[in-house]
Formats: sequence, C-alpha cells, structure tokens
Amino acid sequence: MHVSRAEDQGGNKIEVSWFGKKSNIHRVWDSDLVDNEKYSYTEYATVLDINGKKENEQLAAGELSNWLYESNQLAEKIYADVANNANLSYSYVYQNKDTMEQCLLKGGLRLAKVLNRIFG
Repeated sequence: MHVSRAEDQGGNKIEVSWFGKKSNIHRVWDSDLVDNEKYSYTEYATVLDINGKKENEQLAAGELSNWLYESNQLAEKIYADVANNANLSYSYVYQNKDTMEQCLLKGGLRLAKVLNRIFG
C-alpha cells in the first residue's frame, strides 16, 4: 500500500470495518492481518522460514524498481477486492493470509539483500 494511490494516502482514506472495529485498508495490511495471527516476531520468523536457499534467492531477486512495481500491482488487486466501508473478518483473513505472509517473507529477504549490499 506504500506505493499505491496518492489521492487516498495509500489506502489510509479507504475506511473498512475490521471484525466490527473502524480501520482502513492500509492498516489492515500493515498490521491487522499480521496481528490477527497472534505470533511473536520470533515465532513468525520461524513460521515463514520454510524455503530453501535457492527459493529465497529467487524471492529476493530483482531490483528496487521491480519490487516497487510488484507492490503497486498487489495494491491494485487489494483495492479491487475491497469496497469502501467493507466489513472484513474471517473470510478476508482466510483469502489473504498467504499473500500477506508472502509479502512479509519477501520484505525480510529483500531488506536483508539491501543491508548486505550496504554493510556486506
């Protein structure tokens, strides 16, 4: 959502209900979906650490411009999937949990790639 539409501040102005509480689609993807799993950071790192080295290298492949484009395309799918004032709950979690976890994994691997280039 950080590289999506400027006019709604990356989804911050797209109001939704998250399990009956007021939220916005940016917050849902930044924290609500993640927090819903109730893992500690260490537990989530363990949950996500299931790939081999080669697969992780493929997920971290590319450059920043590729990653930004990929994120923008995902944001467009999120927008298309959520109507303003949508009531999001269990079915939304079920439909998007794998995508959210893939984003967390890619984000971690790609950040590591950048940091290794800087401090390597």
